[in-house]
Amino acid sequence: MTNHEIYVIMPVGADVAANEKRSIIEQCAKRHNVVAHFPMDRLKFEHDPKNALRESIEQIRRSRLVLADLSLERPSCYYELGVAETTGTPVTIIARSGTDIHQSMNRSKTRFYDNMVSYERLIDVILAD
Repeated sequence: MTNHEIYVIMPVGADVAANEKRSIIEQCAKRHNVVAHFPMDRLKFEHDPKNALRESIEQIRRSRLVLADLSLERPSCYYELGVAETTGTPVTIIARSGTDIHQSMNRSKTRFYDNMVSYERLIDVILAD
């Protein structure tokens, strides 16, 4: 694929491992010549919710993949996932082992990880595809 961008959906404030996960994603992305977009980076400075949604949809459509970590079952992540699924952009769902996966068109294809080592291996495999 010629597009080297991915859109990352993941819990941030509720996940004590969020910074470590982000660092892993960024390192893997660099190894695979991929640019990872984290919507919270842009949304911190966005004041108009209509613009935020529009810009998120545009970024998702520009991406070759949406990577959605549904660990911790955060409603905001499910909301973003629903938006992403409506765009037709390919979505890969991941979650920590034992996480219940709720409303998603592709929940049966969820890929699970057990720890940060398996998380990094999983991200590497996903970005290599």
